[in-house]
Amino acid sequence: MKIKNGWLILIFLALSLTFLTGGGRRPSRVIPCPERIKIGILVKVPRVKVGFSGSLEIKDGETGYATPPEYFQSVWEVKPLPGGIQIGEKKMETSVLDITSSSYLKVNEREYRGKIKIIRESGQALTVINELGIEEYLYGVIREEISPAWPLEAVKAQAVAARTFALNQLGRHEEAGFDLCATTHCQVYGGASSEDPRSLAAVDKTQGEVLTYRGKLIYAPYHATCGGSTEDVTRVWSDLKRLPYLKGTRDGFCRDSPHYRWSARLSLREIEGALKIFGFKTGRIVSIAPLKQSRAGRISRLKINHSRGVLKVSANAFRLAVGPSLVRSTVFRMEKEGSGYLKFRGKGWGHGVGLCQWGARGMALKGYDYKEILRHFYPKTKINKIAK
Repeated sequence: MKIKNGWLILIFLALSLTFLTGGGRRPSRVIPCPERIKIGILVKVPRVKVGFSGSLEIKDGETGYATPPEYFQSVWEVKPLPGGIQIGEKKMETSVLDITSSSYLKVNEREYRGKIKIIRESGQALTVINELGIEEYLYGVIREEISPAWPLEAVKAQAVAARTFALNQLGRHEEAGFDLCATTHCQVYGGASSEDPRSLAAVDKTQGEVLTYRGKLIYAPYHATCGGSTEDVTRVWSDLKRLPYLKGTRDGFCRDSPHYRWSARLSLREIEGALKIFGFKTGRIVSIAPLKQSRAGRISRLKINHSRGVLKVSANAFRLAVGPSLVRSTVFRMEKEGSGYLKFRGKGWGHGVGLCQWGARGMALKGYDYKEILRHFYPKTKINKIAK
């Protein structure tokens, strides 16, 4: 018994020493991640041009039958048929094509990694989906969303935010057959044609890193310039609940942005037409005034007096309807200018929630690393890894 007890004591001491020196630390939480994600790069188009440079495999997505590659040249047009899909001169009785290559595939002259899936929709149209891994996807996102010439720490912060946003929003377009679109509605994605060695480096140096709150992926929106302060998420999107990591915070780092201050002159007629196109019912606009405004100066709702009554509208929806490149943010004031015109004077570009890209640049120039940048714009979050 003495010998056995002695061994037990030694084992206990060894385990204690391992814990104290770090060997017993709890590993970082691993977030599940699908092997491939689906990006809708073209939706309901009448035809598409596809090309390749390496070896090629084209399969019937319904039966799995592979058509011999000698049927196809390096570039061909794909169009829908009443009972199938025509690819070059070859007619295939299927509604789904799966196309892979040992090199990049081209869709309308733009190169893509991974697999291309072409689906024949009802109404004789095609939807083109790019299936690839999350890191390969980010290679084609970062340069579209931020300048790769900016300090690396700012680009790395963008990479983590974009990875988190994508994984949090998977299935956003599930009804259309893919996870995310390739436009500003999700994140702008340009495929391999949008890659840059500096943005690839930012993705690789943060490989698998995502932002979490209480062990779960966060919703990680971002924008170009906050104009001095980010905003609480509920003041921009009233249908979302309060999130502790998306609260307004002062930011003095984006003053170098060319969008820090802006102005626009619009006629009431222009505004009326834009609102109607966006689905708002309005008569002849008489006046527009702020209805609610946050402490940061960001307008949340507007009151529009018109010949048929009063329209109360979200300021962010108003901005998107009128044109986000004209009314660049909801931090603005309005002045009458001439007969039937309004002069908008504002600060910042974008919705103002989450990461301010020009603010990230400013912080990186002052020596902050990407983790400090992310903590500033997404407080109370942690960086964890996704499963490989």
